[in-house]
Amino acid sequence: MDRFSGREGARLYKTGDLARYRADGTIEYLGRIDNQVKIRGYRIELGEIEAGLAAHPAVQSCAVLAREDSPGNKQLVGYLVPREGASQAVEDVLDFLKQRLPEYMVPAQFVWMESFPLTENGKVDRKALPAPSESNTIRETVGPRNQTEESLAAIWSELLHAGKIGIHDDFFELGGHSLLAIKAMSRIRDVFKVDLTPQSLFENSTVAGLAAVVMEARGTVEEVRRIEPREQSGPSPLSFAQEQFWLLDQMVPGSPAYNIVDVIAIDGEYHGAALKRAFDEMVRRHEILRTSVSLIDGRLMQTVEPATGLPLAEHDLSSLPEQERRANGPGWCASKGRKRSTCPGSSSPGDRGSSFGARAQGAPDHSPHCPLTNGAWS
Repeated sequence: MDRFSGREGARLYKTGDLARYRADGTIEYLGRIDNQVKIRGYRIELGEIEAGLAAHPAVQSCAVLAREDSPGNKQLVGYLVPREGASQAVEDVLDFLKQRLPEYMVPAQFVWMESFPLTENGKVDRKALPAPSESNTIRETVGPRNQTEESLAAIWSELLHAGKIGIHDDFFELGGHSLLAIKAMSRIRDVFKVDLTPQSLFENSTVAGLAAVVMEARGTVEEVRRIEPREQSGPSPLSFAQEQFWLLDQMVPGSPAYNIVDVIAIDGEYHGAALKRAFDEMVRRHEILRTSVSLIDGRLMQTVEPATGLPLAEHDLSSLPEQERRANGPGWCASKGRKRSTCPGSSSPGDRGSSFGARAQGAPDHSPHCPLTNGAWS
């Protein structure tokens, strides 16, 4: 789907997509020409991984897919058919691949199968390959020996969607990466009240290894460091990045180039008063959303304005046909959100406010769309 178009049913194609024209003039998407995928910022050729797996003496045939069986957890999965009498040890395959491929190209999970499902043309039916589960993945697991290991295993299982976790399982071999490592540290901080860095997980990537670090930290850390509220001490200097944005704004006044716009469809009946209260509370809690920038005695300073509430512009489109409302609504919202707005505290020519705003558009009895605009200063 093309999220940038205002037309219903519009499509957005990428370089390397394979398609064909049908007799009625429509375009039918067939797949990718190069069988290339993108995971965690890396472009990966699946055929290169399959070539590495096929070179293993225990593998008769293989296939590799990029699966996203749970939202936000896209990972590589290898499917293997073993040679007759060969061992089905995942550890051997992992060691073999790690000697030939970079870490980001090594599949997070492997599924051993007796044979592959085939299409009518005799090719591997990749769409019919099963999702990894405890019943079809072979992994020797040793259960937790204490409460700390049990809690860590539960955290990993939730983040990695990997089912049962053993104390010798490796976080990164199960599909973990740097972003999930940060999430893991946050969960560990909440559960154990210890303040560890992601480096601890990189250096101790098994449940048993990290459990030892946690137990040691629990004996030395008395209280987790918390971010304290900022003291109300008047205007503050800008950061270097903020000064850069201010300079760009002086060069091209009024440009919305650095505005960030997002259109959110809200399910259910629309309650304007409740939505406004939610936005007002968010602006109250986050000072940067009500911060203005001014020249004070020749120096750039930022001032937190009082929380006076966020104006919420509402647009009732119930008079329009439903098809037209659905087709043009998101695009209309996005265009409105790209317009620059300023903070009430920015009145002089050199001032620049935090341009955060919101609009609600839709029919009262239908799911509304709400564009959020966040300016460069935040």
